[in-house]
Amino acid sequence: MASGSPKPLLNASATLLARQLRVFGLVLLVLYAANCLGDILPPRILSPLWQLGATSSLVNNGGIAGTGLVLLHLAHHLHNDSGRALALRKAIARWATVAALGFLLLIPLQISAVTRGLLNVQASLDQQVKQINRQSDVYRNAIRTAENTPQLQRRMQAISGPVPGQADLNTPLPQLQKSLLRLVDLEAIRLKANIDRTSFRRETWTMVEQTFRICISALALSLGFGVLAQHDVAFPTPLIRLAHAIRQLPKAFKSRQRENQDQTLAQQAMKRHRTDLARLNKRNKRLAREAQKRQQRSVIEKVERFWIRASGQDQEGPPRL
Repeated sequence: MASGSPKPLLNASATLLARQLRVFGLVLLVLYAANCLGDILPPRILSPLWQLGATSSLVNNGGIAGTGLVLLHLAHHLHNDSGRALALRKAIARWATVAALGFLLLIPLQISAVTRGLLNVQASLDQQVKQINRQSDVYRNAIRTAENTPQLQRRMQAISGPVPGQADLNTPLPQLQKSLLRLVDLEAIRLKANIDRTSFRRETWTMVEQTFRICISALALSLGFGVLAQHDVAFPTPLIRLAHAIRQLPKAFKSRQRENQDQTLAQQAMKRHRTDLARLNKRNKRLAREAQKRQQRSVIEKVERFWIRASGQDQEGPPRL
């Protein structure tokens, strides 16, 4: 054997390495479960914030579980499983199928949670604006319906509105009402300006970017776990068959497109053939009519020549047809 060629692992060394990989793969799976449970518990299924946190935790830590499964499969290739190890690997492969489907379901869950969260924030901002408008309407109504300055002062004190000062008591009531209404309008504008919609738009864009990243990661993890769920080459998992079918979709589409093009070309050729056939039939009918007319003219000419000879106008010989 050449000195530069790698030496094969001894049976004992391969067994030890397979055992170490198997144990560390299980440790990674336990670590994934611990990280996810720490973020998921306690469950609040109807809360959009909990849904976003659970989805992010499951997807962001998905690489840990995937690495654990890869190590389990690698341990099998180094040393063939038997007994409990084989049963454990098959069980984990079945759970990998469930995990692949679960990652697919996380995509609509993430989109739904983000949509509900943004709608709740938008509804809260709209509710604040409505509350400001309602309070402003109460102030305006109290100011407009006051009959005198003392009554206006008492009403403003009762509803915690802008109370006229002592210097304003001698001001005519219409002028005082106009001044207070302007003050109410300015205060309503100031309160509405304090509702920061810029931060809401910025947060919306951030959530959209996060949702896109989570969805792409969940789809990739679903395909990866679907591949890791296969523990036997002869029996591919449903997700692997689905991935193979998705991969064959472009070829099927192109084949269908070629069939449609061939069918279109055949229809166009048939249409041209029918058009040419109709033109040929018209030409044959026209030639037949012309031949019939020529034949009729020939018979008429023969009859005319016969009568000419019969009448003696032609002396060349006896009349004959």
